[in-house]
Amino acid sequence: MNLESLITVSRAIRAAAHARTDSRGAHFREDFPEPGSLETSAFSRVRPGESPLAA
Repeated sequence: MNLESLITVSRAIRAAAHARTDSRGAHFREDFPEPGSLETSAFSRVRPGESPLAA
C-alpha cells in the first residue's frame, strides 16, 4: 500500500468516526458515551469526490 492510499483510508475512517453519535466497543467517544440502539444504527459510506460522509 502506498502512502497516498493510507492517507485516503485514514481520512475516510476519521470522517465516519466523527459522524458517529454513539460509542461502540473500542470506538468510544467521550461526548457520546452511551452505546445507542443497534436497531437504529447504520453503516457509513465514504466515496471520493462526494461530501465527507454520504449515508
